[in-house]
Amino acid sequence: MNKFENLKSQIIPVRVVEKTFEVSIQQLYPEKGSIIKVLGAKIKNKTINSIQRRRLPLVSAYSITAHKSQGQTLLKIIIDLNMPSGMIEVASSYFPLSHVQRLANVAILRDFNISASR
Repeated sequence: MNKFENLKSQIIPVRVVEKTFEVSIQQLYPEKGSIIKVLGAKIKNKTINSIQRRRLPLVSAYSITAHKSQGQTLLKIIIDLNMPSGMIEVASSYFPLSHVQRLANVAILRDFNISASR
């Protein structure tokens, strides 16, 4: 049984990543007798503290329109070649594709109709 078979279309599950690590408070704050508040708890002269971190594994991204890419040299691109309905401009895919340095640095986001780009 597939865990994702009941998932709605175009929904991508993102799991929370948990990591536990240890920190030496004495190395961070060598002054004797210092009190440090961590998440409401007081830590006093404790040698090593265990810290648990939870986060979403997200990476910041940057996007631009095809017209904005004119005149730029792009290092890597992810392009969606599915054109919106209505008037199709071949230039919408030509501009970013012609300004990337290597074919290996092009990622196509999803399947597309090749006849629509001619």
